Amino acid sequence: CHRVNNRVARVHDSSATAAQQERIDAHRPRGLARCLPAAAKPERPARSKTMNPCILLATSAHALMPFASPSSWKVHNLGGPRVLKGDNGGYTMFYHYRPTEDADNKELPPLSTGRVARATSDDGLTWTQKTDGIDAGGSTVAANTEDWYWFDSGHVGCGAAVAGGDAYFLYTYGGSNAPSPLRDIGVDRDGEVWGMDLKMGVCVSQDGINFGRVEGDEADGSLLGPDNKSWERRNAPVAWPAVCAHPDGSGDLVLFYGATDDASGKPAVGVARSPNGVRWTRCRTDKPCLAPGPPGSWDAGGVLRRAVLPRKDGLFMVYEARDDDGVHALGAATSTDAGLTWTRAGDRPVFEAGAPGAWDAGAVSSPDLVEIDETTLRLYYAASAEPGGAMSLGAAESTDGGSSWTRLT
Repeated sequence: CHRVNNRVARVHDSSATAAQQERIDAHRPRGLARCLPAAAKPERPARSKTMNPCILLATSAHALMPFASPSSWKVHNLGGPRVLKGDNGGYTMFYHYRPTEDADNKELPPLSTGRVARATSDDGLTWTQKTDGIDAGGSTVAANTEDWYWFDSGHVGCGAAVAGGDAYFLYTYGGSNAPSPLRDIGVDRDGEVWGMDLKMGVCVSQDGINFGRVEGDEADGSLLGPDNKSWERRNAPVAWPAVCAHPDGSGDLVLFYGATDDASGKPAVGVARSPNGVRWTRCRTDKPCLAPGPPGSWDAGGVLRRAVLPRKDGLFMVYEARDDDGVHALGAATSTDAGLTWTRAGDRPVFEAGAPGAWDAGAVSSPDLVEIDETTLRLYYAASAEPGGAMSLGAAESTDGGSSWTRLT
């Protein structure tokens, strides 16, 4: 079936007609842009660890400001910035937000998810919100409330934005309004949280403005359900997608997703491959491609959202993780085997929360990577001023391949 507007287009490789398959092949993304994952509001306990000296902070803690905040963009919360750099200049950002009317909705999880929207910029730093989407509130994609059984019937988040050929692929994740056990999502205590039955989906557009859902292989429309025979915990979220071109040049895509490692109970990263961006096959099921670090390390508490960028020598990842105390920071890793295994770039983060008083002093989250030119990488991220506070969006740049970063906002 194919529904117009922002509803569902059903596309399965095995059952598609010749005409449908031709359209899938014509629109599958080639020459990909950026990738990436959602925001969090982690608590940040006091700590005495020394900050990485490579991380450059503003001279004044109040000198820099986020390019988007909940107050300036008139929303309850923000997260998941995913930026595409146009071939002829200009930038498009997809992000998610929690609308103000849902600020006290107890059936939504403690995330910044809700709806996905779009913004544009000439320089990638000063942004204009766009409300010309066809979903609720002028958003690009909102919760699919028309289909109660759909995986994102309660809320939706922005995972990855990919442009190639004459189509845009927007990878999302979302959940219902149902409760989930805390232990299923890597929280080591009893209890429940609402809306964390997260799974991934994809929406497609020809103009980058009006998107339609593409139905995945799972019964609830999602792309990749839990694999009970793998390292992933049963019934836990399978979400936070980051998508990029497979480095073998085949035109296939590679997906890095978040799940809970059943052995440790902590968040980790899995990897899958697709020939068309809709049907995905896990590349390994024995263990995560990137697991939490050893006890006492900065990423021992779990590996969370990530951005992955193809390079001549393999893949480069900037990932969010937390330590045993729940303190969030960003680290880097590289892979030379298409993401099956990763080598960390040292034993310290490459980007940490800002100095006391800064807009990002509480926690940093949800990285995205954009190549500005041959020597400059730009990092987009979400952050909070206080532990557990609302998230704003900012940017930093690196001229040494991602080893150190200078804040721009």
